[in-house]
Amino acid sequence: MKIIFNADDYGYSKGVNLGIIEACVNGPVRSATMMANTPGFAHGAELLAHTPSLGIGVHLVLTHGYSLGGGYRTIADENGRFFTKNEVESRAAAGEIDLNEVEREYALQIKKILDAGIRPTHLDGHHHTHILAGIADVAYSFAYRYSLHVRMCNQPNPPDIKAVAFVDTFFGDNATVSHLDSVLADLSADTEFMCHPAYIDNYLHTKSSYSIGRIGELETLTNPIVMALIDKYGHVLANYSDL
Repeated sequence: MKIIFNADDYGYSKGVNLGIIEACVNGPVRSATMMANTPGFAHGAELLAHTPSLGIGVHLVLTHGYSLGGGYRTIADENGRFFTKNEVESRAAAGEIDLNEVEREYALQIKKILDAGIRPTHLDGHHHTHILAGIADVAYSFAYRYSLHVRMCNQPNPPDIKAVAFVDTFFGDNATVSHLDSVLADLSADTEFMCHPAYIDNYLHTKSSYSIGRIGELETLTNPIVMALIDKYGHVLANYSDL
């Protein structure tokens, strides 16, 4: 089976970037999704020149930091700051999000990554907001436009968008070698493992509700036993461009 260890939040901060690169050089991470509106963006883009084995997708953002576009009414406040995850989910469920605003913001985020010389492998969303009602159709439209894969989170995938099985349990107390062993032993299809390895810096510590756990993920992913388990079960490390 092809397995994709995708590290979310590339570009979040320098500490996140360095942790993801470490998990690529000394672990199984061969894929990451990049945030375009965060302080570590330029730093992350620079590091990619030295890490050609890391495929980069777009981590579409509607719930963290400030928008790239601004002037929105339904996806950000008057200062351009995105609403919280709960607020976005509530607004999407009620049909209160102007999808033209989402389309404009997604276009700007994808363009910023393309302009940095990065050819994206796939799309996913911070806090999985890319699969919310209405917003999903916008995300799919960009996937079709750029011929990209999409993280479907084990939901039915639309026509002509290839999806893989999705594992989101490698997190917090489950970010262990034993947990990976149990999941790797049972795979029956190409699969993405979502992960969040990082070194902790001040921005991550103050802005993310999940910071300490990322160090545990990094420690596990760079444990040589993990690579040995992948070999043991005959899996092949990949990124979305390999599908």
